Amino acid sequence: MLQVNRTKVASVVFSMVVVSGVLLAVTACDALSGGGKIAGSCDWRPTNKDRCFEYPDADAKKDCTAGRVWKAGPCDHTGAVCGARLSSGVQKWIFATAGTTKEKATAECAQDKVLGPDGKPAN
Repeated sequence: MLQVNRTKVASVVFSMVVVSGVLLAVTACDALSGGGKIAGSCDWRPTNKDRCFEYPDADAKKDCTAGRVWKAGPCDHTGAVCGARLSSGVQKWIFATAGTTKEKATAECAQDKVLGPDGKPAN
């Protein structure tokens, strides 16, 4: 009779789910779903953080301080592991760094609305 190692099967299934989430999330575009525009972004990477946030309202610029960099327009998504829309409408992009693995970033994005290739929520 064939014996199945449940731990190995669970590990393989989890890996497949993580890889699928990464492939889906990495290709998101620069427009907010619903046709809205991105007024600006606050990049936390200069402060050794692994993320960048995109805002529909330029008033968020006043909170982009402490070494973070504001720019009119979207974040540079190059190297992003995933992107997600927060309940506030802000889009968050997470990048792989020494402290953030792809698995950890993808799991964090999955807690919010993961963005698909068209920039609309995929979940």
